Amino acid sequence: TQSTWGVKQSGPVKANEVRRPDSDFFDISFCIVNLNEAKDLCILELGAAWKYSNADATLWTKLNPQTIQILSNTPLPIVVPKGGVSPAITVRFPVKAAGKEDSSSCFNFCRSWLARLGAVSLRIDFEDKSGHVSQHQFEFCNGKIPLSEADSGDTLFVYADGIPSYDRYGAHLALLDCSATNFGQDDDDKVFKFSLPGRSYEPTASNLRHAVYRAIQQQTDEIPFADDKSDHLVWRSSFLIDRTCQRAYAFKLILETRSTIAVAYLKLPLYGFRDEVREGSNAQELQSGQTIVDLFIPNESTEPIETENSKSAKLAVVQIPDSIYVPTVPAYGSVPTLLQQKKQQQQQQTNTVLEQQQIDDELQQTLHNLQLHIDGKFDDMGQRLAALEGSGGHHSHTHHKSGFKKFFSKLVE
Repeated sequence: TQSTWGVKQSGPVKANEVRRPDSDFFDISFCIVNLNEAKDLCILELGAAWKYSNADATLWTKLNPQTIQILSNTPLPIVVPKGGVSPAITVRFPVKAAGKEDSSSCFNFCRSWLARLGAVSLRIDFEDKSGHVSQHQFEFCNGKIPLSEADSGDTLFVYADGIPSYDRYGAHLALLDCSATNFGQDDDDKVFKFSLPGRSYEPTASNLRHAVYRAIQQQTDEIPFADDKSDHLVWRSSFLIDRTCQRAYAFKLILETRSTIAVAYLKLPLYGFRDEVREGSNAQELQSGQTIVDLFIPNESTEPIETENSKSAKLAVVQIPDSIYVPTVPAYGSVPTLLQQKKQQQQQQTNTVLEQQQIDDELQQTLHNLQLHIDGKFDDMGQRLAALEGSGGHHSHTHHKSGFKKFFSKLVE
């Protein structure tokens, strides 16, 4: 380096003030100080090179001089008067950054993809008109990368990291106020909310009831709710259903990137009618780190009718990272309602027996009336025959009456 002039940095090195998917752009501002009081300084050419700061001094990678831009209104050659200082000069040059095209957007502005692995050393080579080359080195390192963090109101915060892209995708889940005694009886009651980048949902009690209905119809314990995918993230959500209790007891969320996957469960509060607990239900509160993965199916009906099988239903339990609570009451329809339905069924069976008995009695009465009608007709016919036959007609009348009665009795039978 010539002792008769120097370079003073005017500010920190900046990265990616412009966006390019395959390169990092670095901006360096400086002033040139001419210490020679006798003659002017003339800079004819500029060059650039880079390396990682902890790399060997021989591993500099030189850049194409034609890619160097002078942003300030100071074109080459740069002339600095004797004993003077040049105006602030800003140069910009690109450095190829392999893999940046698949990186997070946080490296598109003010952060360097190259510097994700450590500080970067940048060098500018100044060549004056006498052919001397002076090299000046500058350093750049990234600031803190902003990652998704839990909010103060979150009940549960879930995230999956995109390791190659140095990014984090988070989901915020928060239970809403469900302390009211009649919470969930109204279909519009909001149970919880969850949000991801660009998406937000607030499932209601109606959503939970519909999920329960679909689970019973499809004979499954998990009903999808919402899902989406992008270039870097795929996520799926669903409700976990206890078909014995007929209740959605947990919300399941899966976040998946190209390098990591996260699975989380949010236990749902009690909702709907909860003044009593149905006897024999297999619902129970599980210890931390457990969840139900399989439940007994009592019947195919959508009505919450208890069976003998449901009283002895078994729970299959496995270890998972989150605590799950399984509610102990039906999602809709209280116990008095269930008992009333059972009584109605018994009453319908009793009514069916009474109706059959009534039909039998009416048939017997009809046959009896028919027999009396036939006997009356026979008596009338006998009297008419007796009148026609005279004194010998009594024997004939009795004989004809007996024959007609036998014939019509067989006909009725």
